[in-house]
Amino acid sequence: MGADARQLIWGRGISLLARALAYFLSLILFQYLDFTLFLLKRLEYRMVILVYWSSVLGTQIKQADRVTS
Repeated sequence: MGADARQLIWGRGISLLARALAYFLSLILFQYLDFTLFLLKRLEYRMVILVYWSSVLGTQIKQADRVTS
């Protein structure tokens, strides 16, 4: 068996494994859709808070740069 055939077999195996994993995860996500949406909503709120605080911190840093220069 040549190197090309081995690469093809490995590529198909990895592709099949990735599909199986995606299918399994989608089953879990759809089974617990309410819980998943709850977690995503919490993550979204955390991201909004993170973006807000980073913008506040960035504004404070810009003001401090203006004072020092």
